Amino acid sequence: MDNTLSKAFDLLRFPLAIMVIFLHIDPTPQVATLRFDWTATDGMPLYYMCVLTVDTLALIAVPCFFFISGYLFFVNAETLNRSYYLHKLRRRVHTLLIPYIIWNILAAAYLWLTQDIYYSPLWLVFTLPANFPLWFLRDLIVLIIASPLIGSLASRTGRVGFIILSFFLLSNLVPTLVVCRFLSFYFFYLGAFCSLRNYCFDFPSCRRNSLYVWAVILFLGSILSFGTSYAPHITALYLVVGVISVVLIARYFVQCGVRVIPLLSSASFFIYVTHKLGMTFVAKQLFSWLPQTAYTQTIRFLTAPFITAGLCLLIYMVWDRISPQTLSLFTGRKKHQL
Repeated sequence: MDNTLSKAFDLLRFPLAIMVIFLHIDPTPQVATLRFDWTATDGMPLYYMCVLTVDTLALIAVPCFFFISGYLFFVNAETLNRSYYLHKLRRRVHTLLIPYIIWNILAAAYLWLTQDIYYSPLWLVFTLPANFPLWFLRDLIVLIIASPLIGSLASRTGRVGFIILSFFLLSNLVPTLVVCRFLSFYFFYLGAFCSLRNYCFDFPSCRRNSLYVWAVILFLGSILSFGTSYAPHITALYLVVGVISVVLIARYFVQCGVRVIPLLSSASFFIYVTHKLGMTFVAKQLFSWLPQTAYTQTIRFLTAPFITAGLCLLIYMVWDRISPQTLSLFTGRKKHQL
């Protein structure tokens, strides 16, 4: 695997985790753009546009994580045989399955104590994650189990398979599979497709710039079409172009000398799995003393995710100092190795 691309993936982990927190701080306004009162003077148009703009940008985060996971799963795969898959599956038991079980049990206990939800039957804690951001891990576990089929599909069908799957994604004909989202499958497959072909994304500047322009155009199109019938198609295309653009930008930053901070990279998984276990609530409560207006909502929305990440990072650092072994068990990762 290209070392620059590896560092680019590490560089992306922390900002992508921040994006996920933004998605969970406040829900995207569900009022269709054409029906929204832009003449209001109470600050709501500002809040509306901030949430819609940032959330549209942040939609790239989880597809990026699936793409990176698919790429890394098949990296340096010279032969896709039984021993290769068994080796990968054994490693994923420690890095995915055990943390998934632990953090869902902790989330169920947290929700029971706060009387927010009660699971019956209990197994729903795992199929419909109690810690709801962990739907990403649930889907990823399913995709890892199905990796022999995905690897075969990515290596044998070539560009034809990629085009067919892209058509289904962009047409929105297959929004979900039986056991995981089609979006999850598509971007994991896309990562596998690029990895098996040793794509290192060392694009010439003209191609990079062209892709960036299209990413910006589709980003704006996704915002302006919000609430319309054709919005899902524009957003799907935006995600595909956006994910590749984000990888290219991260690679460019690494080439320009931007260094990966190991602590932030290794803590990003911990931030992802813990931010909804009270951290977002605490961060938002810090703004409760302010007058509850659209302007203060805007300030809270733009600030609270960073406070949340800071709280999670502080807990991670303290835990790592007190008991790195249990932290490794809970995250499935060695120190500073996400």
